[in-house]
Amino acid sequence: AIKAYELVVERYSGQREQVAAARARLAELKKAPPKGLSITTLGGWDKPGMFIQPMEMSSDGASFVGVEFIKGQNIVVYDIASERVREITDNTWNMQGYSYAYNPTLSPDGREIAFFSSYTGREVDAAEHSLFVATLDGKSRILAKDKKEWYAPMGWLPDGSAVLAIKGGTTETGELGLVPRQGGAFRKLASFQSGKRSLGAESASASISPDG
Repeated sequence: AIKAYELVVERYSGQREQVAAARARLAELKKAPPKGLSITTLGGWDKPGMFIQPMEMSSDGASFVGVEFIKGQNIVVYDIASERVREITDNTWNMQGYSYAYNPTLSPDGREIAFFSSYTGREVDAAEHSLFVATLDGKSRILAKDKKEWYAPMGWLPDGSAVLAIKGGTTETGELGLVPRQGGAFRKLASFQSGKRSLGAESASASISPDG
């Protein structure tokens, strides 16, 4: 990028606005990186026994929620300073079938995590797909559940009163709606064609504007 902007400055000196914009961008790119910038490896050959997919950073930047895949597919909170991993769910891999969790999202006050949980294996037809909310010490409650439909949380209303979720799974049509934080019926906001009979960030996503 730096070479491209330098080329603009060098070859198109007659185009004042474009050159001024290129100079401004060059100044930004050439700034020294901020002090304290670091990269933390959360999995790989140099850190055996830990593999975390980060999903969302806390508002204070001290921790993040993610999904851990070594013991099982679990929701975890990772403290950046101490490198401590706190398990929110306690799933383990099992050849006969296992529970798994995904799509964690932090409440605006940072006190709770909404996430999706389900089951795969021999008894999958009898399993329930659930939308959970858990406190940071792992105490959880179910906001919504169904044997056929999935609830994938996408975020929270700014006041933390409800979770924005996508519902679907049996057809290629999904629904976007709200589930109250304290539990209650799913309130549909819109329908859409997802193109897949599965739910989660890989098939559809949504976000909430800052003003809700």
